[in-house]
Amino acid sequence: MTVAGWKETERVPAELLVLTLLQEEDKTKAALYREIAQRSDYRVDLSRARLSTALRRLEEKGYVLCLQPPRETGKAAPRRTYRVTEAGRIAQDVAYEEYYSTVQGMGLLLDFAGFEERLGQEEEDGRPAF
Repeated sequence: MTVAGWKETERVPAELLVLTLLQEEDKTKAALYREIAQRSDYRVDLSRARLSTALRRLEEKGYVLCLQPPRETGKAAPRRTYRVTEAGRIAQDVAYEEYYSTVQGMGLLLDFAGFEERLGQEEEDGRPAF
């Protein structure tokens, strides 16, 4: 459930998500977009523009390679496929540890603030009590 006007919880480390999915196999941008949505049960709303930006940044850092097959005469350009590099595998491990640590810290703060107790409560009008 999203609190009206509250979009901060939808922000995710796009580069970490991309590196994580590319660990499994090479993928196109369309496949990455689809898998992020499906695997998150459509809770992660990552725009195509943001995904493109993440892929460009990862390529600039040397963490992914863009594999583009040669274009055949008279045919549309084939979709680009992305592959994680060894540097990208290392970066993914580091980013995962940092992000996971942050999520754990947030959990501690929310527990301390009594968030867990308020989670199941509702106001008189049926809205969440937070």
